[in-house]
Amino acid sequence: NIGCDNMNKLKYNKIALFMLITIVVVFITFIGIIIYILFFKNDLKQIKTDVEINSKVKLFSVINKPRNVSIITKNTGIDTTTLGVQRLKIEYKNKFNKKEIYNFSVNIVDTKKPVIESKNEITVDVYTPTLGIKVNDNSKEEIKPIIKGKYDLNNIGEYKITVKATDSSGNTSSKNISIKVVAPKYKTTGYYSVKTDEAWYSIALRDNDYVEYEINPCHGMGCGLFYMDGRYKVEENKLILNIDQHTDDTLEREEETTPTEMIMVIKDENTIIYNDLIFTYSDKQW
Repeated sequence: NIGCDNMNKLKYNKIALFMLITIVVVFITFIGIIIYILFFKNDLKQIKTDVEINSKVKLFSVINKPRNVSIITKNTGIDTTTLGVQRLKIEYKNKFNKKEIYNFSVNIVDTKKPVIESKNEITVDVYTPTLGIKVNDNSKEEIKPIIKGKYDLNNIGEYKITVKATDSSGNTSSKNISIKVVAPKYKTTGYYSVKTDEAWYSIALRDNDYVEYEINPCHGMGCGLFYMDGRYKVEENKLILNIDQHTDDTLEREEETTPTEMIMVIKDENTIIYNDLIFTYSDKQW
């Protein structure tokens, strides 16, 4: 029995010693944490390291804001216009009212894809010079879109292309676009006319497909006006006139009885082209 009592006492002593050591370690750790917070812990801490290029970011948004410090540096914007490391510093007063400087840096990065400014379906008039597809990127660099696929803006039809855009950081975007090239609109009232050194020309499209075509070789009314009229039709971007020629000029030229076909090109709503003549729209004849 005496041996068992000694064994139990030894066991209890070990447990008590272990508990005492644990309490001492916890107490020392707690005191160490308090000392670290009071004397060694940095008051400011960076919470954000990467910043997108050309973004609007304030200085204080990348650090924490402890209540027990007074920041002296103004909350200005960070210069994000150039890729790479941007070194920064903040002057402040710590919890003991002592001035300190916190040095840190942010990395200006570009992770956003370029934006291709175009609808998925584009409708343009035939003879439109370009598709006008633009690319915008947060880097503000000029990016020329790469177009894959065949299309012809000088021929009416439907085409499919793929547009790709890549910025200097390697961010790539692409978009599939359908192009519909259509016949241009034209005005059916008013005049399409052109003046040259040799003569003045005028086209007037009327109701019921009626057309008047006049040539004035002497730049004045009633001094040699060639007058033609007939019917017209439009096929895609072609304006086709079938006309008979008349005259009321002073030489009294004979009338042509055989209809003449004139094929003109409708370039856009205000422009018609016939051979080397470019007619523009006006609400007055000349």
